[in-house]
Amino acid sequence: MLRQGMLVSPNSSNTVAEKLSAYWLFPGLLLTMVLGNQPWPLAQAISQLAGWLCIATSTYILTAKSRYMIWIYGLLIGIVAAKSLRIMTGTGAAAATYICMINVLYCFAGAVLVHGQRELIYRQVMVVCLLNLVVMILQVAGAGAWTQLFTTHGEGNLTLPTPTLFVPEDQLVYQLVQGRPAGILYSNIILALVVIFGMVLHFSRRKAPFWGWTTVLCAIIVLCMSKAVFISFGFTVIWMVLVGRWQQKALVLKAAILVAVFLIIYGFFFPGLLAVNLGLDTISTSFYLRANDIMDGLSPDSSLRKLEGHLEGTPRASWAEGGEHVSGYTVFLEKINLFRIAFILVLGAGFYICGLRRLRRSYPPDTLFHESKHQMILAFLLLGAYPLSFPIWSTNVYWFMMGLALLPFIGLFHPQFIAATRQDRSAAPEPVLALS
Repeated sequence: MLRQGMLVSPNSSNTVAEKLSAYWLFPGLLLTMVLGNQPWPLAQAISQLAGWLCIATSTYILTAKSRYMIWIYGLLIGIVAAKSLRIMTGTGAAAATYICMINVLYCFAGAVLVHGQRELIYRQVMVVCLLNLVVMILQVAGAGAWTQLFTTHGEGNLTLPTPTLFVPEDQLVYQLVQGRPAGILYSNIILALVVIFGMVLHFSRRKAPFWGWTTVLCAIIVLCMSKAVFISFGFTVIWMVLVGRWQQKALVLKAAILVAVFLIIYGFFFPGLLAVNLGLDTISTSFYLRANDIMDGLSPDSSLRKLEGHLEGTPRASWAEGGEHVSGYTVFLEKINLFRIAFILVLGAGFYICGLRRLRRSYPPDTLFHESKHQMILAFLLLGAYPLSFPIWSTNVYWFMMGLALLPFIGLFHPQFIAATRQDRSAAPEPVLALS
């Protein structure tokens, strides 16, 4: 146990309440999001209850291991107060304060769980991917409107499917809910986020059998048809080949081959969907929408404004209303110039490296930190880049995942929140996964 810290070793005995809290938080956040985005009052009411339970669970996770709880209770009081003001006044300031404070809570709780209960979170993410995969196959194939029960993006809930099996592009009636399915979640954007988090946790592992969860991830990468997921997977393969151990190199290379095989299979069964989803027009439109959005967010005197001429005549998000953006980083470009952004990035990289070195001391001299280091760095790079494609900042589960990415910062500035695990964690048996 860390005498002056917050967390005990993951090998320490946990109370029933602590175990239940650990099991609930990640699935609870997903449940809250999915039901909260439905048009039915009952679903929204259940979402509210689940949301407050997630707040209580996160608070318990932090206070159960803490000797200094004033800031945690202060944060909780601030969340309740901001939420109340948001309901009573409806002001943007109250809403922004509530979102910031609650996401700080989820970020710290996520850091605690991912650091101390890594295998549990890994299993939960993989099971969520498996459940999504099953439903996505039915959605893409057009098994029925019932498969789109929770889908709210694109054409929306309970959309009647159109034929897609063996349908060529010129005969296809394209629907976003089939071409970019959401599975059991409400949006393909959130599904892509979960898939990227799954890639971070899986492909950085020391021991990850090729069949099983690797197959699930490779299949869902293809069915998701998200450009952000494809780019993230490609970056993961390159990263692990360059700096990973030989087991990790072999895993990602075989996974790349499997993804290619699944793409061929997908193209055989759904030639029209493949042509539309990965067509040049679709990819270029996706790029230009975000490039124009970012360009519009630059200050008038920015040196990058000279690139505007190259974007003339390219697609723009004409449907976006005032204050809305396609890219999540545009809002920062409106307030901070590029020089300050570069300075912040360089300074942040220095602190991040220092944080990694400090975390290294809490691990025994084995290969486990090598795995954790790759998880943290990959999470920081991939999850940090994900808002380029969508303003994800207010999504609670995103900040839960960012707890892994920001562990070096938390360990550097608040070392009491990180478990000093001096024992050999590799001596503890890893849980056997059903699909491993």
